[in-house]
Amino acid sequence: MNIFLPYGRGFIEIERQKNITVFEPRFAKSLENPSEQIMQSLKNPYGCSCLYDIVKRKKPKNICIVISDHTRAVPNKIILTEVN
Repeated sequence: MNIFLPYGRGFIEIERQKNITVFEPRFAKSLENPSEQIMQSLKNPYGCSCLYDIVKRKKPKNICIVISDHTRAVPNKIILTEVN
């Protein structure tokens, strides 16, 4: 059985061998209200304090927020609107 991998605008075909494991994506449902979910995630992040509390505690002179570039399917416009 051959495996077709996306490559550029087409595919490359490779022969499946015993030492190859194929991982299939698990697609998630779209959020009904992404802005609301982003706000909840910013207020209650996993594993750390929220951005507001960090800024309040550390009182930095400057802040840099890093976002994904255009090569990733990330709703940067929605995220940055909520951060503001």
